[in-house]
Amino acid sequence: MLDDRLHVGHDGLAGEVGHTIIKPDGALCACGRRGCAETVLSQKVISRLATGKATPVLHVAELVAMLEGGDEALKRVVRGAGGHLGMMIQRLLVVINPELLILGGPLSRLQGLVDEAIATLDRLGGEHPYHRAEVRVCRFGLDAGAVGAAGSVLHHTLNPPAPSRSAAVPLP
Repeated sequence: MLDDRLHVGHDGLAGEVGHTIIKPDGALCACGRRGCAETVLSQKVISRLATGKATPVLHVAELVAMLEGGDEALKRVVRGAGGHLGMMIQRLLVVINPELLILGGPLSRLQGLVDEAIATLDRLGGEHPYHRAEVRVCRFGLDAGAVGAAGSVLHHTLNPPAPSRSAAVPLP
């Protein structure tokens, strides 16, 4: 959301931050790029790093239970993922300069992930007072995807389509 409106971008993929490149020399992503956030910050990656096995991918509830049980290896993995999340958030704050940034999705339930992201964000912010925002976890929890999809349908229903590019007036 930007200015209280759903922002979808010119091809409908605005907000797909999983393909923000965090490690240019990193692992190959399914999208064909290297080092996307999804290659260092995803349920699949966290599960693999925690278990040492690519399959099965642990359900978030299993990861939550492992963290609650004190699994130190998983805590380190989650802190690392939280650091990458903090770097991604910092980039978003610089580019779009929001007042509030809301994190959603199942991984936000992992104890320590959001705290580490915010700590990383604070470290990266330095002394500069700009590009700061409140960071919160979405109140819709596991229903966030469904609520977002419903919001998208509502947005498309209530808003007329944008003029086609061919009808646009060129800028001077």
